[in-house]
Amino acid sequence: GDTLLPLDGAQAQWPDFIAPALRDCPVAIARTVPPGFGRRRRHETAKLTDDAILAARTSLYIETQYLASFRVARRLEASLRRDEGPEILIVVTRTSRGMVERIVMEYNRNRLLRRLRRADRHGRLRVMCASTRAADGSRKEVLVHAKIIIVDDTFVRIGSSNLNNRSEGLDTECDLGFEAAQASHRQAIGTLRNDLLAEHLGT
Repeated sequence: GDTLLPLDGAQAQWPDFIAPALRDCPVAIARTVPPGFGRRRRHETAKLTDDAILAARTSLYIETQYLASFRVARRLEASLRRDEGPEILIVVTRTSRGMVERIVMEYNRNRLLRRLRRADRHGRLRVMCASTRAADGSRKEVLVHAKIIIVDDTFVRIGSSNLNNRSEGLDTECDLGFEAAQASHRQAIGTLRNDLLAEHLGT
């Protein structure tokens, strides 16, 4: 509840050795705040996710630790049932840690994926988990902890909120949304998606 005064003469502390991918790009902050103790409930992250899915025209790239929101599933189902719509690629953690997580997250994720497969009339959905090769040649799953949505080459959402019920209203979350306003922004967003794909594919 404190009021913070603006700083005079403050300079951006951007590291010299990293070239910024985006400049002068519109940025939004989206929050989830549960109600209580005089706090107003906010569900901006869920609304931003809905809007992102609905806006996708050619591609929708999602990385998420948990995929258990049936609200999100309904949006994805509607997109998959359309005669024309985006290709949807979801990179998600395959193996849950612990019994509670398995019951709450993994079972709901599996139910959700079955629904999406039934809705995928046009073969536009791919769901994958990340893995790497160990020294002995065996495959080891990579725990996906990212929470990112990339829509076409026009929008990126990245932050703390998972695609599950807790992140939609029970936990406190904060996401950033970047929307392309010019060609250089679209190129940067497309490059981010391609870099992530290349990392997962080891190429």
